[in-house]
Amino acid sequence: MYKKVSAVIGFLLVIVLGVSGCSSVTSRKTVANLTTTTIQGTFGQQGNENTLAEMPTSFDLIEKELKEEKITEKEAIHMQLQAAFQPEALPGKYRGAALDTRYGMNYELQWVIDHWETLSEAEKKQFEPYILPLDHANSLFNPAARVKENTFSLIPVVRAVTSDWKYENIQPGGSSTTVTIAYYMPDNEPAEDKSWIQENVTRIKAALNKAWPKYKALLGVEPTKNFTLYMGDISNLALTHGVSNKKLTGVHGFATWGSGENCLIAIEKSLMNEQLDSAVVHELFHCFQFYVGLTSFSSNRDMLWLMEATAVWAEDFIYHDSMTEWDYLDAFFDSVHQDLIIANKKHEYGSYLFFYFLSQHLGNNDYIRDILEDARWGDIPDTITTMVEDYKEVFPVFALYNWNQAPWKKYKDTPTFPDKIPSSAILDCLDMEPAKTEYAEELGKGSIRYMHHVFHEDINKIRKVIFDFSKINIDENISRQALIKVDGAWIFADWNDVAKREFCRKTAGENVQEVILILSNANLSGNAKVTYTVDTGQECTQARAAYMRITQTLRLGSTLSLQAVLESQEVIKYTEDEDIDGYAYKITERHMTFSYQQSNQVTDPDMGFTASVTGNGNLDEVFAMNEEKPTRFVVGHDGDVRFIAGYDSIRTPDWVTYHTAVTSAGITNKYTEAGSPIFNLLDSLMNIELEKNEILPGKIKGKRIQESMDSSGGTLTTTLEFEYDIP
Repeated sequence: MYKKVSAVIGFLLVIVLGVSGCSSVTSRKTVANLTTTTIQGTFGQQGNENTLAEMPTSFDLIEKELKEEKITEKEAIHMQLQAAFQPEALPGKYRGAALDTRYGMNYELQWVIDHWETLSEAEKKQFEPYILPLDHANSLFNPAARVKENTFSLIPVVRAVTSDWKYENIQPGGSSTTVTIAYYMPDNEPAEDKSWIQENVTRIKAALNKAWPKYKALLGVEPTKNFTLYMGDISNLALTHGVSNKKLTGVHGFATWGSGENCLIAIEKSLMNEQLDSAVVHELFHCFQFYVGLTSFSSNRDMLWLMEATAVWAEDFIYHDSMTEWDYLDAFFDSVHQDLIIANKKHEYGSYLFFYFLSQHLGNNDYIRDILEDARWGDIPDTITTMVEDYKEVFPVFALYNWNQAPWKKYKDTPTFPDKIPSSAILDCLDMEPAKTEYAEELGKGSIRYMHHVFHEDINKIRKVIFDFSKINIDENISRQALIKVDGAWIFADWNDVAKREFCRKTAGENVQEVILILSNANLSGNAKVTYTVDTGQECTQARAAYMRITQTLRLGSTLSLQAVLESQEVIKYTEDEDIDGYAYKITERHMTFSYQQSNQVTDPDMGFTASVTGNGNLDEVFAMNEEKPTRFVVGHDGDVRFIAGYDSIRTPDWVTYHTAVTSAGITNKYTEAGSPIFNLLDSLMNIELEKNEILPGKIKGKRIQESMDSSGGTLTTTLEFEYDIP
């Protein structure tokens, strides 16, 4: 039968041949450590999804009618401007919830400027108050002229107020371009308010001086025409002087490109401290974008997405310790299951994280200039996929980063990256009964899904788990990775080339408890479909336990992290060896897997060093009767057992593929090479005498943990686990 999952989940259809299925995650702190009971509770809450749905905003209501062609684009632009700046004038049917974050109106304002000559005289009068310089008497944002009490007047009353405006010039960062800072400060303004305004002017100058030379060095261009930065009445935030709110909603500023080919910046006059800093450098980055050539965004929403995402990225680039960009993280993590390139007044700002990831992963910011320059041609999906080096290999890493919780938390920030999770993209799939279940998941353009499979804890109820990907079409844009919990320990596996993965849960090292299957579509221009099955109804063939796993981890603050995992499933046979006092148990067959993740980072973006190494490998070996075989353990005639934790291959020593990227002084070098598994300081665990509690009737089983000081100063933790039936 078919079970249709809630519309919140989207296109997922689950073909159920037993008691199993998936539900979306709406709110929780972590997924990785949830028990089966907790998961069942989450699954049982599907009926509450409608109550959790957000009330549509005014922008949503307007956009919906525009898509349904019930209103024209011109009408939509006008009402969106009203929604942002004059909500009391908005027709009642379009009055929705307010956006719960700061957002921009550059698109709508630029649309009016770009379409000015096509407007009638009546329409020009209607739109003019939004685009006039802020010190003009008819500007909607002029603190002296804006009519707030008349809810029906769309054009402010004309007043002569220019004498109350003050002007100060600055040539930021030694530039020859003059920026005029214009602010409203009547002579009768209270002394306390005058002091506060002057402090803000000083802070704006500092922000311009700090950002201008960095933007010029980054992009290779700068504004060449003088322009004005206004402090105006944009959002009416009603702040108390001297109080900084870490998250203020509304429009903090805007930047437009005028017919005279120069920039205009407006900043909400009530902003303070970090919020003022971020607004200034955000809008200034737009001015630099204009000079790169990105001026057609009022007719290209994809370009708007790119411009806003990189402008928020620039906030962190200039003020890394302010964390104002964190305001947008919820908007991003709540939508990673949707298309990556979307401009809806929320997602585009949160998408700064894509570029933040690239800076961290690539170790430099050079790609920003390449992307913005190429974006002038207008095809933003093509720009991203061609200008990001090794994009199709990089995007799955982005998907892995966005899990952002145990057992895989990779983002680095000051002091630490927030604990946000992609809740809307996680589907909890409960595999509690023997069954064969097919999952068909539609992935949007640049979207990510996390299929969290949880298996019944009773291994007698579900003895075997089979993931079958044979129905997946070969598509280099589709990636599948897995975080696998086996016997309480999490490991990472690249399943891109795995057609089928079987777990016999009674076999040592195969008791799979959870699998987080990460599906991602790197294609930014088209959707993709992934179909796979999970079979929990099969029996395992009778086999003896023969298993070894070595795990090594290292972390040194935010500068160094390492994880290496080797697993070996084996068939062993004993032989009487004349050279030893006892029996040698040797490997006749084995299947080994190895994964390696290492990152080194010095945080200074100008002089820093960054290196990342990833490695993966699979090896199957069968040894002939007369062939020399590796020894796994030796049982002496006195009953003592010596375990040999070897993993080298005589036939194929270099069976692991390593990808390395090293960045120093802004230059990145990448290379790929083959090698053997990498472990450090492992000698003391390679050949060990087993303790009595590790020698059981007909079996050896143990777990050794060793901690040692690495040369870097970090603690290296090595875990050796093994279980072997003795034939």
